[in-house]
Amino acid sequence: MIEEKNTNQTGKIVDAVGSSTFDIFNTMLSMEVNIDPASKPSFLPVEKDSVSGDICGIVGIGGKMTGAIAILVNEKVGIKIASQLLEENITEVNEDVLGSIGEMTNMIAGGIKTALTEDEDLFELAIPIVIRNEEKIIHHLNDKCRVLTIPFLLENDTFFVKIYLL
Repeated sequence: MIEEKNTNQTGKIVDAVGSSTFDIFNTMLSMEVNIDPASKPSFLPVEKDSVSGDICGIVGIGGKMTGAIAILVNEKVGIKIASQLLEENITEVNEDVLGSIGEMTNMIAGGIKTALTEDEDLFELAIPIVIRNEEKIIHHLNDKCRVLTIPFLLENDTFFVKIYLL
C-alpha cells in the first residue's frame, strides 16, 4: 500500500491525477484544465473532508491500494462537460449530464491506474457510480481513511478530483 505520509508517493499520485485529468479533458473534450496553482494537495484525515460538488462520480479501487477515486463538479461544470462530450447544447442537469460525469470519472480513474501501475498492478477499478448530492453531505464509515483533494481550474470554474485511501 502507498504510504500517504511519503511526500514522494503523494507527489506521484498528484502527478498521475494531473496528467490523467489533463489528457482526458484535452483529448475527449478539447478543453484545457490545470491544477489550481494555489493548492497544496496533501493527504488529510477523512474527518477533514468536505463535499465540494453537486454531482459526484466515484470509482472504487481494490488491491494493494484500497479506496476510491472521486470527481466532484458543480452543476455548471457538469453541464459544460456533458455538452462538450456529447456535442449538444445541454441547459440543465439530466441523465446525459450524470452519464457524462460517470464516463469522465471512469476514464480519469483508468488514466490514474495506468500512470501508477507502470511497474506493478496496484489496484483494480470497480464500476463507476454517480451521485447527485444536492445536500452536500458525505459520511465516511472508516475513520482510518485519508483523502487527497486536488482542485482543477476549468475556465472560471473549479472542480475536484479526490483520492480516498485506507
